[in-house]
Amino acid sequence: METSRATDVLIIGAGLAGLAAARELVRAGFSVRILEKSNGVSGRAATKRLASGAIVDFGAPYFTVRSDAMHRLMQKLETNGIVKVWQYGLPNWNAGHIENSPDGYPRYIATHGMNTLGKALRDGFSNEEPLEIIQNALVSAVWHNNFGYRAVLENGDIHTARAVLVNAPAPQALALTRSTLEPSTYLALERVKFAPCWALMVSLASMPELPWSAMRLDHPVLSWASFEQSKRAMPATLVLHANAAWSTAQLESNASTIAEPMLAAAREVLGDWIEPQEILVHRWRYAQAIQPHAAPYLAQENLVFCGDWCAPNGNARIETAFESGWAAATHIVRQLEQPLEQILTGV
Repeated sequence: METSRATDVLIIGAGLAGLAAARELVRAGFSVRILEKSNGVSGRAATKRLASGAIVDFGAPYFTVRSDAMHRLMQKLETNGIVKVWQYGLPNWNAGHIENSPDGYPRYIATHGMNTLGKALRDGFSNEEPLEIIQNALVSAVWHNNFGYRAVLENGDIHTARAVLVNAPAPQALALTRSTLEPSTYLALERVKFAPCWALMVSLASMPELPWSAMRLDHPVLSWASFEQSKRAMPATLVLHANAAWSTAQLESNASTIAEPMLAAAREVLGDWIEPQEILVHRWRYAQAIQPHAAPYLAQENLVFCGDWCAPNGNARIETAFESGWAAATHIVRQLEQPLEQILTGV
């Protein structure tokens, strides 16, 4: 067991909201440490490289930009070649009919995969230092103590901080912090509800010319189909998302049983030309907040929660995650007032 040095803010989860908050807190002069249970960053803005060499976005397929703060971030991302416009209108499939939607606001993608959004925040811009991230660090519990909070890892290591920001789906956040929560905070987390999603990645030997690159589906099994080679030069690859109802019914199914019904549904919609060369399946247990928290973050003094499930407008999306992280960071700055280093040195 090892006890780490104290930090101003401990962030649990290296999803986009947590990374956005971390970058703002560091810019404000606070020390930040991020604990991430996996060996990657960006959460559901997830990317995988297939054996074919294809770079596939199997979580969030794109993002939109509406707020002024998001536009400012976009300027940095575009300047550094990290993002680009992918689509404007997206067609909808319903009962065998495809309806083209008129051109609307742009849908952006990350040029080299959606997880590069998180990597950009992790690495910083201009002369910024990379964020401190400890990966493969599975937190088992968060406790209140005299200094602030301590997070206990599954391996027994302990991290202490004046404030904790939990960037995880509400059910996971509730499980980690249960013993420290006031009734109102507990109930707020408990009210948040999620729908799951099964995702299927399929590399293709060939495909016909089609008049669209991605499509929303109103189908008994599927809700989304996209050809990833429309995003970047690479071998033909199809990504399918199952809808919430079907994913919920199959939530605990073995992954090996998921591909065939999803492929059968895809052939029904797209045609029987689909012949997979490689298939990968992924289950997103907390894919979409269907009953979100109606504020940009949830706070109990110095214990704060953020994520795309903190959605005042009711729409959980990538932009919502960024805005949640920024709002949570603003709250923490107000709470702490002064970085620990300044307190210790008397600056």
